[in-house]
Amino acid sequence: GRCLSPCLGDLDPNLYRRRVDAALAVLTRPGGGAALLAHVDELVAAASADRRYERAAWLRRRRARIEVLLRRAGEGLVAVESGARMLLADAPDGSAFELFWVAGGRVADWGSLPDLDEVLDRTGAALRRRDEPLRAEEISEARTVATWAAANEPYALDIDGGVTREQVARWLERAGARSAPALAA
Repeated sequence: GRCLSPCLGDLDPNLYRRRVDAALAVLTRPGGGAALLAHVDELVAAASADRRYERAAWLRRRRARIEVLLRRAGEGLVAVESGARMLLADAPDGSAFELFWVAGGRVADWGSLPDLDEVLDRTGAALRRRDEPLRAEEISEARTVATWAAANEPYALDIDGGVTREQVARWLERAGARSAPALAA
């Protein structure tokens, strides 16, 4: 309910960091948003039980705003995903396919659909980048891809636990992307 004001020197920097990390966890940890909403629900129930109806109403309004913000954050940033996936899209000129590797909250790699061996190599490289911190310049790219993915619903494959050659080949075949050179063999 009040500013922590670390700039005034009235707050331990370590405590401030823990509070910032806790706030960011809502967007970065799986289930963080649901845990926050559940906490607000508990506060509403407690205020109602104490017959503090104005506070309960205020908390319900705050909860509704938080829910909207969490939904927008989820829609607006592939970057908050802890998982990894490949997205297949038509190339802008419609002549081929493009592949995007989204891992660790970033567009880890993208380009024209290569042969199957290269798809597997680049998938491994994308997964290795999963634990790197997201750089500020990657946020705009992640938002652009997230917006595009929400509007176009591209063909996606979960690669979080790794994938086999056969899984990728079947996925590309189902998507109609058999024209990649190594897939014909």
